Amino acid sequence: MMTTLQKLLPPCQNCDEPSRDLFCEKCLSELRFHKACITCGKAPLSRSLRECLPCATLKKPWDHLDVSFFYEGGIREFIFDFKDRGKPERLRELELNHLPKMDMKYDFIVPVTSDPSQTERRMYDSTTLLAKRLSDLWKIPVLPHAFERKKFLLSQKNLDAETRKKFLKKVVSLSPSVKSREFNHLLLIDDVLTTGATLEVHSKLLRKITDKLDVFCLGRALKA
Repeated sequence: MMTTLQKLLPPCQNCDEPSRDLFCEKCLSELRFHKACITCGKAPLSRSLRECLPCATLKKPWDHLDVSFFYEGGIREFIFDFKDRGKPERLRELELNHLPKMDMKYDFIVPVTSDPSQTERRMYDSTTLLAKRLSDLWKIPVLPHAFERKKFLLSQKNLDAETRKKFLKKVVSLSPSVKSREFNHLLLIDDVLTTGATLEVHSKLLRKITDKLDVFCLGRALKA
């Protein structure tokens, strides 16, 4: 039986039960990324491990990768809302308890580039808005316009990782405003990690101007 207070609370975005937060405690625990390889997304994996054995031996263009949630259920709907359904104001619902603790001293948060055609359609850049929300919460400044991206009419959605990488290498580059700069520690961010192609291409570019590079994604898609 619900109390009067519970009836006044908004619904959990995953199970619709009353919640003071974006997700109730049970769903928040279930949606947090765990028991899966953070690099390739394959599950199941022992809770004590971050990567499967093949991924642990791979050389990566970043130093450390963090992910908050599985890309499913309520978090998938949340990302769809602010990214594709014209509801960027929902990013205000993202709070510190949804994110990993950032003990490192980063020079800047750097958002990956968005497809210019999609940005025009949405009338805002969803990844840059996510970076600004993370900046507010973590108190780390955003480095704007670190990349340039040409328009390309083909969709990436159905491309495999290698094809995506070839495509992105042709359209994404460092902007002239940062090419001559040097940084100590940057944090590259994206909303969803799927194949890893986007992060790899952007990370390799940033490696030209920074000593240390970490990556954060809000959601991680699982693979069978």
